[in-house]
Amino acid sequence: MNMRPKRNTGFTLLELMAVMSFVALITGSVLLVLNVSVQRFRVESQFLDSFQMARLAVDQMTRDIHGAGYPPANTGWSFPASQPTAVAFAWAPGYVAGTPCTVGVTCTMPVTSDLIIEVNTNPATRAGVQWIRYTLTGTTLMRGVVPKAAATDAVAATSVAGVMFPFVTNVINTAQNVPVFTFICQDSSSPPVPKLCTDVAVTAPNNTAPYIRQIEITLIVQSAQPDPKTGRFQTASLNSDARVLNPIQ
Repeated sequence: MNMRPKRNTGFTLLELMAVMSFVALITGSVLLVLNVSVQRFRVESQFLDSFQMARLAVDQMTRDIHGAGYPPANTGWSFPASQPTAVAFAWAPGYVAGTPCTVGVTCTMPVTSDLIIEVNTNPATRAGVQWIRYTLTGTTLMRGVVPKAAATDAVAATSVAGVMFPFVTNVINTAQNVPVFTFICQDSSSPPVPKLCTDVAVTAPNNTAPYIRQIEITLIVQSAQPDPKTGRFQTASLNSDARVLNPIQ
């Protein structure tokens, strides 16, 4: 009987190295795609958070503007001298003296990135009037609320430390040269036509702060990080036309 040794049919070292290199290449490619996907998911989630925050902020600002000037003097509500009834918007300079300013000429408030609203935030309790301020600082829209006080400047009262808090981050209106707030008054024609308060056709007293009838809100937000695939930042613009529902004081 002829007995021959069996031939070894295993992989050679060269074959094993080739297979290992191929597996390493496939694994690296999968990990690279997975890493990009994770980064993109993180960017998308952060941008979605910024967008949702901005959407809620626009809704809140719209509600505040709708209630601006409430309660007006003709409601007959009785407030102590320290809590006078509301006008729609606070302005400076001359706010303490009560002298209306001309929007875009003698006003430092309101401006396109700063707004102070007077409103009673809890009509059921008639607890008094409050100042609600929105101001864009860098890329952060700030919000603060303080009680209105007689013979007190609204800008100074809302500038005290601890009053203003971050409301929306990654706001790029300044970089895009787009106003957050655009003020609409009415001209003196009959019937009156809504126009920018700074329009030459809008004359006194229609171009003063108490006659602002509408505020257009624009918030442009940007993702905190660029898209890992395109290298570009994502942006979104949110808009609202908020009307003052209370009568002119």
